Amino acid sequence: MTDPQAKMSYLKDGEIYGLWKYLNGFRLVERSLLKFDDVIPSDQSNFFIAKFLGILQIIGVKKLNGLVFHKDIYLQYHGTLYENLQKAKATDTSSFGAKALEYLECIIKGDIERFYRNDTGIFDLVFYEKIIQIAEFFEFSIDLLPQDKQQLGEFVTLYIENFIDNNLKKNKE
Repeated sequence: MTDPQAKMSYLKDGEIYGLWKYLNGFRLVERSLLKFDDVIPSDQSNFFIAKFLGILQIIGVKKLNGLVFHKDIYLQYHGTLYENLQKAKATDTSSFGAKALEYLECIIKGDIERFYRNDTGIFDLVFYEKIIQIAEFFEFSIDLLPQDKQQLGEFVTLYIENFIDNNLKKNKE
């Protein structure tokens, strides 16, 4: 976690809300899983997913507990899109669509670990999302690992205290 003496950076309302909702998902949703839509405000773009995961990693929460991709449902809704990307790749392996397909195929094959890699990961999701449309097919557990829950809880509490005391570091006045 960050140095408690250092000022915390200001987070937009949606960013702190997403963290708080993830922390409290167990009592806010009726099902046992959350989707990115549950923790991302509706007025935010998919870039917010990357920001959300980046903040979690800074706090010390390295992975979303139980992250799964529902490839069967995805292929049911976007099977034609997937086939069209495969056909396009056959003719031009260096195109943007071919690179998006490469990322999509890793996710479909179950390489969820790629999602967390610093060299590619979540930014590939943000970068290719308009083509492959997969964000809504991810789910993760409302049950955080005990150490993740503690770190996230401490961060949210400290953030709120700093906010109340007007003690947050601002990027601009």
